[in-house]
Amino acid sequence: MEIRSYTWPLGNSPVSCKMVGSLQAVSIFVSTLSITAIALDRYQLIVYPTKRAFQLTGASLALAAIWAICIVLALPLFIVRTLEHHDIPIPNSPVTSVDYCLEEWPNERGRSLYSIGSILVQYALPIITVSVAHARISNKLHDRMATMNHQLVRPQLCNMASSNGQSGQHSAVKESATDCRTAAREEKLRKTNTLLITISIIFTICWLPMNTFNVVEDTWNVFGDDTETMLIVYAVCHMVGMSSACANPLLYGWLNDNFRKEFHRLGTSFIAKRRNQIGGQSIQLDKTNNKRLELAVIVEREERTQEPLGMSMIGLSQTSGATVNVLSTSFNFARQSEMKAATHLDVDSTNDHVVENNSMSAHAEHPI
Repeated sequence: MEIRSYTWPLGNSPVSCKMVGSLQAVSIFVSTLSITAIALDRYQLIVYPTKRAFQLTGASLALAAIWAICIVLALPLFIVRTLEHHDIPIPNSPVTSVDYCLEEWPNERGRSLYSIGSILVQYALPIITVSVAHARISNKLHDRMATMNHQLVRPQLCNMASSNGQSGQHSAVKESATDCRTAAREEKLRKTNTLLITISIIFTICWLPMNTFNVVEDTWNVFGDDTETMLIVYAVCHMVGMSSACANPLLYGWLNDNFRKEFHRLGTSFIAKRRNQIGGQSIQLDKTNNKRLELAVIVEREERTQEPLGMSMIGLSQTSGATVNVLSTSFNFARQSEMKAATHLDVDSTNDHVVENNSMSAHAEHPI
């Protein structure tokens, strides 16, 4: 943000101006000195092996010393960095003030002297230390490899001289096994040397532009008043230098078998743990679903148990209604039959009266 806007973007805060610059320097110093400490640690483990307890104590002391040295090296930046605040007296202006975080050295040569000292501590000394340590490690591994090959070949020659009666096949198998072990050790030695050389080359290449820029700019001021070009070159050099920290995990992780195996173990254990958690959640979900299913079955059974009773009541009411209708129909049919019978009786009595009247009339007309 500071490079893009040419001003201090964090407002009128002198503490932030001092802290940001000094913390950046601390991080750079810690990164480079940590690489140096790793090289010295490997040198001690391979060339002068010590006990593990002393190794842990030495590592703790080394880390504390690295951070203390880096804070001391960055302390001058914390002191000289100051914030300049400028108000903009323009009415209705969206920008009311600008801030600049600058380095105010008490001496004109102060900045160049600090840059040279930083290069010696942060670049030259680590390169020399790492190169010498890796060269000694490579020589030690090469000598150890030659000694192991001599120890393997000598017993083999003695065994071959004392066992002339053995079959040639057995000797060929032993020779093949020895060659395989030797090839494996040579391959491991080659990977170790490749790792050490690659670390030294990457460190040298990544930090060379940044340190060169600091020396040239602070000593000769080659950019003059061209602030834009100076900031662009600084940004590119700074990015290349920071790429060293990005390359270190890849170098140590990919080219080192122990790191790669440990990462693989951590990754597989994490995946297994996640699978167990997912499996536990699935089991819990299955239990919940089973409980819901059992509850649904119970409710369905209760509904099936209650349904015939209701239907029987409805059927009973319908049957009772039909019975009442049948009884009512039978009663009406009986009444109609009685009425028809009464009608027949009336007709018969009427006919009897008519016959009787006709008979009486006939006697009256024809007396005996």
